[in-house]
Amino acid sequence: MSKSPESTPDQTAIKQRLIACTQSPGRLSRSTVADALISWLTFAGVSYAAIDADPQHHTLSDRHDVTLLDPTASEDEFSTLVEALPTDAQTIIVDFPSQATARILEFSAHFGLLETFRQAGIRPTLLIFTADDSTAKDSAADTIEFFGENADYILIENSARFRSDNFKNTPLYDWFVERNTPTITIPRISSGTLAAWEAAQHEHGKGLSLDAVCKLRSLHPMRQLEIAGVRDRCLVQFEDCASRIVPDPSAITHRVIRASVPQGVGPKRPANRFGNKMLVQK
Repeated sequence: MSKSPESTPDQTAIKQRLIACTQSPGRLSRSTVADALISWLTFAGVSYAAIDADPQHHTLSDRHDVTLLDPTASEDEFSTLVEALPTDAQTIIVDFPSQATARILEFSAHFGLLETFRQAGIRPTLLIFTADDSTAKDSAADTIEFFGENADYILIENSARFRSDNFKNTPLYDWFVERNTPTITIPRISSGTLAAWEAAQHEHGKGLSLDAVCKLRSLHPMRQLEIAGVRDRCLVQFEDCASRIVPDPSAITHRVIRASVPQGVGPKRPANRFGNKMLVQK
Protein backbone atom coordinates (compact mmCIF):
# COMPACT_ATOMS: atom_id res chain seq x y z
CA MET A 1 0.00 0.00 0.00
CA SER A 2 1.42 3.35 -1.02
CA LYS A 3 2.65 5.69 1.70
CA SER A 4 2.79 8.81 -0.46
CA PRO A 5 0.79 11.81 0.80
CA GLU A 6 -2.68 12.24 -0.56
CA SER A 7 -2.93 14.57 -3.55
CA THR A 8 -5.63 17.15 -2.90
CA PRO A 9 -8.36 16.99 -5.55
CA ASP A 10 -9.18 20.14 -7.50
CA GLN A 11 -12.41 21.30 -5.83
CA THR A 12 -13.37 23.29 -8.93
CA ALA A 13 -13.45 20.04 -10.92
CA ILE A 14 -15.83 18.36 -8.46
CA LYS A 15 -19.44 18.76 -9.55
CA GLN A 16 -20.92 16.12 -7.26
CA ARG A 17 -20.00 14.01 -4.27
CA LEU A 18 -21.02 10.37 -4.03
CA ILE A 19 -21.09 8.93 -0.50
CA ALA A 20 -21.07 5.15 -0.04
CA CYS A 21 -19.64 2.24 1.95
CA THR A 22 -18.40 -0.91 0.22
CA GLN A 23 -17.28 -2.88 3.28
CA SER A 24 -18.67 -6.39 3.64
CA PRO A 25 -19.65 -7.02 7.28
CA GLY A 26 -23.26 -6.57 8.28
CA ARG A 27 -24.54 -4.59 11.28
CA LEU A 28 -22.11 -1.73 10.77
CA SER A 29 -24.97 0.84 10.86
CA ARG A 30 -24.60 1.90 7.22
CA SER A 31 -28.25 2.92 6.98
CA THR A 32 -28.10 4.76 10.29
CA VAL A 33 -25.21 6.86 9.02
CA ALA A 34 -27.00 7.46 5.71
CA ASP A 35 -30.13 8.52 7.60
CA ALA A 36 -28.13 10.94 9.77
CA LEU A 37 -26.36 12.28 6.69
CA ILE A 38 -29.70 13.00 5.02
CA SER A 39 -30.69 14.84 8.20
CA TRP A 40 -27.62 17.07 7.94
CA LEU A 41 -27.95 17.68 4.18
CA THR A 42 -31.58 18.71 4.69
CA PHE A 43 -30.63 20.96 7.60
CA ALA A 44 -27.71 22.50 5.67
CA GLY A 45 -29.84 23.21 2.60
CA VAL A 46 -27.72 21.02 0.33
CA SER A 47 -29.45 19.33 -2.59
CA TYR A 48 -29.08 15.56 -2.44
CA ALA A 49 -30.32 12.31 -3.91
CA ALA A 50 -30.30 8.97 -2.12
CA ILE A 51 -30.47 5.45 -3.51
CA ASP A 52 -31.28 2.44 -1.35
CA ALA A 53 -29.18 -0.34 -2.90
CA ASP A 54 -30.09 -2.90 -0.23
CA PRO A 55 -33.40 -4.50 -1.32
CA GLN A 56 -33.21 -7.16 1.39
CA HIS A 57 -33.35 -4.74 4.33
CA HIS A 58 -34.45 -1.52 2.51
CA THR A 59 -34.04 0.48 5.73
CA LEU A 60 -33.28 3.76 3.98
CA SER A 61 -36.24 3.58 1.60
CA ASP A 62 -38.50 2.65 4.53
CA ARG A 63 -37.52 5.86 6.27
CA HIS A 64 -37.23 8.18 3.26
CA ASP A 65 -38.82 8.62 -0.15
CA VAL A 66 -35.81 7.39 -2.12
CA THR A 67 -35.15 5.07 -5.05
CA LEU A 68 -34.77 1.34 -4.31
CA LEU A 69 -32.48 -0.66 -6.62
CA ASP A 70 -30.54 -3.95 -6.55
CA PRO A 71 -27.24 -3.00 -8.24
CA THR A 72 -25.19 -5.85 -6.80
CA ALA A 73 -27.44 -8.54 -8.32
CA SER A 74 -25.77 -8.40 -11.74
CA GLU A 75 -23.62 -6.28 -14.03
CA ASP A 76 -26.74 -5.04 -15.82
CA GLU A 77 -28.33 -3.91 -12.55
CA PHE A 78 -25.09 -2.17 -11.54
CA SER A 79 -24.89 -0.32 -14.86
CA THR A 80 -28.51 0.75 -14.34
CA LEU A 81 -27.52 2.31 -11.03
CA VAL A 82 -24.62 4.24 -12.56
CA GLU A 83 -26.79 5.49 -15.43
CA ALA A 84 -29.53 6.50 -12.97
CA LEU A 85 -27.27 8.70 -10.85
CA PRO A 86 -28.95 12.13 -10.86
CA THR A 87 -27.00 15.06 -12.25
CA ASP A 88 -28.90 17.79 -10.39
CA ALA A 89 -27.93 16.88 -6.83
CA GLN A 90 -24.84 18.18 -5.07
CA THR A 91 -24.49 15.00 -3.02
CA ILE A 92 -25.53 11.45 -3.89
CA ILE A 93 -25.87 8.78 -1.19
CA VAL A 94 -25.83 5.09 -2.11
CA ASP A 95 -26.67 2.66 0.69
CA PHE A 96 -25.05 -0.62 -0.43
CA PRO A 97 -25.82 -3.98 1.23
CA SER A 98 -23.37 -6.00 3.29
CA GLN A 99 -21.31 -8.86 1.85
CA ALA A 100 -21.07 -7.13 -1.54
CA THR A 101 -17.52 -5.74 -1.67
CA ALA A 102 -16.23 -8.18 -4.29
CA ARG A 103 -19.18 -7.63 -6.62
CA ILE A 104 -19.13 -3.83 -6.27
CA LEU A 105 -15.42 -3.65 -7.08
CA GLU A 106 -15.67 -6.24 -9.87
CA PHE A 107 -18.52 -4.38 -11.55
CA SER A 108 -16.79 -1.04 -10.99
CA ALA A 109 -13.67 -2.32 -12.75
CA HIS A 110 -15.69 -3.83 -15.60
CA PHE A 111 -17.46 -0.56 -16.38
CA GLY A 112 -14.45 1.70 -15.78
CA LEU A 113 -16.21 3.45 -12.93
CA LEU A 114 -13.24 5.60 -11.92
CA GLU A 115 -12.95 7.11 -15.40
CA THR A 116 -16.73 7.47 -15.61
CA PHE A 117 -16.71 9.44 -12.38
CA ARG A 118 -13.76 11.55 -13.51
CA GLN A 119 -15.49 12.55 -16.73
CA ALA A 120 -18.75 13.30 -14.90
CA GLY A 121 -17.03 15.37 -12.20
CA ILE A 122 -18.14 12.97 -9.45
CA ARG A 123 -15.73 12.61 -6.54
CA PRO A 124 -16.53 9.61 -4.30
CA THR A 125 -16.20 9.76 -0.55
CA LEU A 126 -16.10 6.28 0.95
CA LEU A 127 -17.13 5.56 4.51
CA ILE A 128 -14.73 3.19 6.26
CA PHE A 129 -16.08 1.63 9.44
CA THR A 130 -13.23 0.92 11.84
CA ALA A 131 -14.61 -2.47 12.91
CA ASP A 132 -12.12 -4.90 14.39
CA ASP A 133 -13.15 -8.13 12.66
CA SER A 134 -11.04 -9.48 9.82
CA THR A 135 -13.77 -9.14 7.18
CA ALA A 136 -14.14 -5.43 7.88
CA LYS A 137 -10.41 -4.86 7.62
CA ASP A 138 -9.97 -7.03 4.52
CA SER A 139 -12.84 -5.39 2.63
CA ALA A 140 -11.58 -1.94 3.64
CA ALA A 141 -8.15 -2.84 2.25
CA ASP A 142 -9.77 -4.10 -0.98
CA THR A 143 -11.64 -0.82 -1.27
CA ILE A 144 -8.44 1.19 -0.83
CA GLU A 145 -6.60 -0.99 -3.32
CA PHE A 146 -9.22 -0.26 -5.98
CA PHE A 147 -10.04 3.41 -5.34
CA GLY A 148 -6.76 4.61 -3.84
CA GLU A 149 -6.28 8.34 -4.32
CA ASN A 150 -9.30 8.52 -6.65
CA ALA A 151 -11.58 8.86 -3.64
CA ASP A 152 -11.73 10.63 -0.31
CA TYR A 153 -12.54 8.82 2.92
CA ILE A 154 -14.26 9.30 6.26
CA LEU A 155 -13.66 6.89 9.13
CA ILE A 156 -16.70 5.82 11.15
CA GLU A 157 -16.50 4.65 14.76
CA ASN A 158 -19.46 2.94 16.40
CA SER A 159 -18.67 1.67 19.90
CA ALA A 160 -22.23 0.33 20.32
CA ARG A 161 -21.71 -2.15 17.46
CA PHE A 162 -17.97 -2.84 17.27
CA ARG A 163 -14.58 -2.02 18.74
CA SER A 164 -11.97 -0.08 16.79
CA ASP A 165 -8.85 -1.06 18.75
CA ASN A 166 -7.60 -3.80 16.43
CA PHE A 167 -8.35 -1.75 13.32
CA LYS A 168 -6.27 1.12 14.68
CA ASN A 169 -3.28 -1.15 15.20
CA THR A 170 -2.93 -1.88 11.48
CA PRO A 171 -0.89 -0.20 8.71
CA LEU A 172 -4.25 0.35 7.02
CA TYR A 173 -5.26 2.76 9.76
CA ASP A 174 -1.86 4.46 9.47
CA TRP A 175 -2.62 5.01 5.77
CA PHE A 176 -5.72 6.98 6.69
CA VAL A 177 -3.94 8.93 9.42
CA GLU A 178 -1.21 9.99 6.98
CA ARG A 179 -3.93 11.47 4.79
CA ASN A 180 -5.61 13.36 7.64
CA THR A 181 -8.76 11.31 7.24
CA PRO A 182 -11.48 12.68 9.56
CA THR A 183 -13.42 10.43 11.93
CA ILE A 184 -17.13 10.54 12.70
CA THR A 185 -18.28 8.85 15.89
CA ILE A 186 -21.82 7.53 15.94
CA PRO A 187 -23.34 8.56 19.28
CA ARG A 188 -24.64 5.66 21.33
CA ILE A 189 -28.41 5.31 21.70
CA SER A 190 -29.64 3.43 24.76
CA SER A 191 -31.45 0.14 24.22
CA GLY A 192 -34.62 1.55 25.78
CA THR A 193 -34.72 4.45 23.34
CA LEU A 194 -34.04 2.13 20.39
CA ALA A 195 -36.95 -0.03 21.57
CA ALA A 196 -39.17 3.05 21.78
CA TRP A 197 -38.12 4.02 18.23
CA GLU A 198 -38.96 0.50 16.99
CA ALA A 199 -42.32 0.55 18.78
CA ALA A 200 -43.16 3.92 17.22
CA GLN A 201 -42.43 2.51 13.76
CA HIS A 202 -44.78 -0.41 14.40
CA GLU A 203 -47.43 1.98 15.65
CA HIS A 204 -47.16 4.16 12.54
CA GLY A 205 -46.81 1.21 10.19
CA LYS A 206 -43.70 2.60 8.50
CA GLY A 207 -40.06 3.38 9.05
CA LEU A 208 -39.32 6.64 10.83
CA SER A 209 -36.24 8.72 10.04
CA LEU A 210 -34.04 10.30 12.68
CA ASP A 211 -35.67 13.66 12.01
CA ALA A 212 -39.17 12.17 12.25
CA VAL A 213 -38.47 10.45 15.57
CA CYS A 214 -37.14 13.69 17.02
CA LYS A 215 -40.56 15.24 16.41
CA LEU A 216 -42.69 12.41 17.84
CA ARG A 217 -44.87 13.80 20.62
CA SER A 218 -45.81 10.27 21.67
CA LEU A 219 -42.27 9.51 22.85
CA HIS A 220 -41.33 10.07 26.47
CA PRO A 221 -39.50 13.42 26.69
CA MET A 222 -36.36 11.64 27.93
CA ARG A 223 -36.33 9.40 24.83
CA GLN A 224 -37.05 12.34 22.55
CA LEU A 225 -34.24 14.41 24.06
CA GLU A 226 -31.77 11.54 23.75
CA ILE A 227 -32.52 11.06 20.05
CA ALA A 228 -32.43 14.82 19.43
CA GLY A 229 -29.04 14.96 21.13
CA VAL A 230 -27.74 12.17 18.91
CA ARG A 231 -29.01 14.00 15.84
CA ASP A 232 -27.39 17.27 16.90
CA ARG A 233 -24.01 15.60 17.49
CA CYS A 234 -24.24 14.02 14.05
CA LEU A 235 -25.02 17.40 12.47
CA VAL A 236 -21.91 18.93 14.02
CA GLN A 237 -19.66 16.09 12.85
CA PHE A 238 -20.99 16.06 9.29
CA GLU A 239 -20.56 19.82 9.04
CA ASP A 240 -16.95 19.36 10.19
CA CYS A 241 -16.47 16.96 7.25
CA ALA A 242 -18.36 19.15 4.77
CA SER A 243 -15.44 19.39 2.32
CA ARG A 244 -15.71 15.64 1.78
CA ILE A 245 -19.50 15.53 1.61
CA VAL A 246 -20.40 18.58 -0.48
CA PRO A 247 -18.65 19.57 -3.73
CA ASP A 248 -18.66 23.22 -2.65
CA PRO A 249 -19.02 23.78 1.13
CA SER A 250 -19.66 27.48 0.52
CA ALA A 251 -23.05 26.43 -0.88
CA ILE A 252 -24.21 25.41 2.61
CA THR A 253 -27.06 27.76 3.51
CA HIS A 254 -27.64 26.81 7.14
CA ARG A 255 -24.84 26.04 9.57
CA VAL A 256 -24.93 24.52 13.03
CA ILE A 257 -25.04 26.98 15.90
CA ARG A 258 -22.26 26.00 18.27
CA ALA A 259 -22.10 26.88 21.93
CA SER A 260 -19.13 29.11 22.67
CA VAL A 261 -17.72 29.40 26.17
CA PRO A 262 -15.43 32.41 26.73
CA GLN A 263 -11.96 31.53 27.87
CA GLY A 264 -11.71 31.29 31.64
CA VAL A 265 -15.49 31.09 32.09
CA GLY A 266 -17.22 28.08 33.55
CA PRO A 267 -16.62 25.69 36.43
CA LYS A 268 -13.31 23.88 36.60
CA ARG A 269 -12.77 20.55 38.30
CA PRO A 270 -9.89 20.77 40.80
CA ALA A 271 -6.88 18.63 40.05
CA ASN A 272 -7.33 17.15 43.53
CA ARG A 273 -10.98 16.34 44.09
CA PHE A 274 -10.43 16.16 47.84
CA GLY A 275 -9.47 19.83 47.70
CA ASN A 276 -13.01 20.76 46.66
CA LYS A 277 -14.60 22.82 49.44
CA MET A 278 -17.93 21.09 48.84
CA LEU A 279 -16.35 17.76 49.73
CA VAL A 280 -14.55 18.84 52.91
CA GLN A 281 -16.18 17.64 56.09
CA LYS A 282 -17.17 20.37 58.53
